[in-house]
Amino acid sequence: MPSAPPCNHCGCRDDNKHATGVRHAQGRRRSQDPSRDSRHRQRRRAGAGPGPAGHGPQRPRRAGGRHRRLHAGGADRLGRALRLSGTGRGLPGPGDYEEALADLNDAVWLAPDYAPAYLNRGVVLQLLGRDDEARADFDRTIRLDPSLPEAYCNRAGIHADRGRLEAALRDCAKALELRPDFADAHGGRGCVLARLGRLEPALADLDQAVALGGGTAQVYATRAVIHARSGRYGSAIEGWSRAIDLDPSEAQSYGDLAWVLATTDAPGGRDGARAVALAEKAVALDPDNPLMRDALAAAYAEAGRFDEALRTQQEVVAMLRAQGPAGLMGELKRRLAA
Repeated sequence: MPSAPPCNHCGCRDDNKHATGVRHAQGRRRSQDPSRDSRHRQRRRAGAGPGPAGHGPQRPRRAGGRHRRLHAGGADRLGRALRLSGTGRGLPGPGDYEEALADLNDAVWLAPDYAPAYLNRGVVLQLLGRDDEARADFDRTIRLDPSLPEAYCNRAGIHADRGRLEAALRDCAKALELRPDFADAHGGRGCVLARLGRLEPALADLDQAVALGGGTAQVYATRAVIHARSGRYGSAIEGWSRAIDLDPSEAQSYGDLAWVLATTDAPGGRDGARAVALAEKAVALDPDNPLMRDALAAAYAEAGRFDEALRTQQEVVAMLRAQGPAGLMGELKRRLAA
């Protein structure tokens, strides 16, 4: 069975923190499980009203319009639209989102009361960064069929991204009520709990996500943060290393790992040369983030490259000053949290 697109974890978004905070990484998104398809067909509700504004089916007033667009592609386009709405097997890779959205708009029009069509369209809208519209589709999915855990999990990610952490927890809990072995929901809830400072239950959820096969880069990195804050630096280093293997494009994991390797008091835990390499990569990936440069300054100092450390630290100070008092205050709060 082809794997469905993953669920957007319930928001491990906490900007610009080293090992004392919870990192942000792009979440995963999950669409409808193909095995549930026949059950969903039986749940279609006759007479349901139109979908959310901008999403609901709108029949063309005259010949042409959507009919013409569907017919222009013939059976291939119709089949693609129905496949996307029914199983998620055809959900897109990067660069194909707009075409997939057009097909899913057709799918919603063809099956206006079919919950998976809205669910999968919401996934694509999230991938396009159109979270308000995505949430409307997830809300519509839940109204049509409240038994789909992916809809709650994806909506939880949007709540968490907007700082609505308690709402995110409620949606994660509902997803897990419906599917107790839902790895993405465990991982997402663990990330939200970590942001709330509830580290023990967060770690339990993150461990469960890994045990269930949901060990994403985000999950490993968040576990690493918790381990580091608890003084378990060996486990933290392993976690960030694994996160980097899974997502080599995420600057925060490089910066967090570099910071620990440059500053830890754990016996044998420091590695200046590796810290420099990691921090340089972090700066290359996120050059406007002062904390990535802060990690680089610490790494240079640990490696004995003091002139470069001083110059880099001066760059950090200049960047923080340019951000104004709010930026400086945020940095002070992060330092105090350490």
